[in-house]
Amino acid sequence: MSVRLIESLATTQALAELFSDQSVLRAMLDFEVALARVEAGLKIIPQSAADAIAAAAQVRDFDMASITGEALRSATPMACCWCRVQAASPVS
Repeated sequence: MSVRLIESLATTQALAELFSDQSVLRAMLDFEVALARVEAGLKIIPQSAADAIAAAAQVRDFDMASITGEALRSATPMACCWCRVQAASPVS
């Protein structure tokens, strides 16, 4: 049985939760929401777009198994997540 490097960081239950797939996805989505808010503040994108991104970036709405498979194929987890955020956004 192979062990992933990130799994070695989960030496306690608290650390296991911190490095869980949901936690890592939440951090990536939080980054995208923060970026959209800054861009809206700088008038690069409309505020309505930043609001829509924030509303669509909910971990509970993502299928982790599907994201994992797509991330392995595309070599990036955020590409498939971003497509889902865009699809869920009313301004997409």
